[in-house]
Amino acid sequence: MPEAKSQRYYAVRTGRTPGIYRSVTECQAQTSGYPRAKCKAFSTQDDASAWLTSTSPETTFPTTTAATVEKNQAKATRYYAVAVGWTPGIYTDSALALASHMGYKGAKCKRFNTCAEAEVYMRMHNSGNVNISSSSNFPQSPIW
Repeated sequence: MPEAKSQRYYAVRTGRTPGIYRSVTECQAQTSGYPRAKCKAFSTQDDASAWLTSTSPETTFPTTTAATVEKNQAKATRYYAVAVGWTPGIYTDSALALASHMGYKGAKCKRFNTCAEAEVYMRMHNSGNVNISSSSNFPQSPIW
């Protein structure tokens, strides 16, 4: 019997407890705040299982290397506000911003030239409930 189209399977490759979960809430409990967490949504359990066991680089979220960080710092700083996604926040690294909402249904994100503009966008979507943190202490986390 075919599976219902609305049913989603959330595979957590890197998180507190890797595995396949049936709800976004369960998936977020395993990945929220976990450094370099990797998760993805699928329409079938077989696809989710295949992704968990795959080692193909195309199936993982983008990672940031030291060279990428230096290259991004040399360019004019852009701010990426992810208001709705796996890890909401303001990012200065486009790959991390992409990873924070990739595969998240209904994600809301936007690029800005200033941090102040990104903060306004975040407050519009989150009622100011997101804490601001410094990116210099932990560069792979959002700065807001």
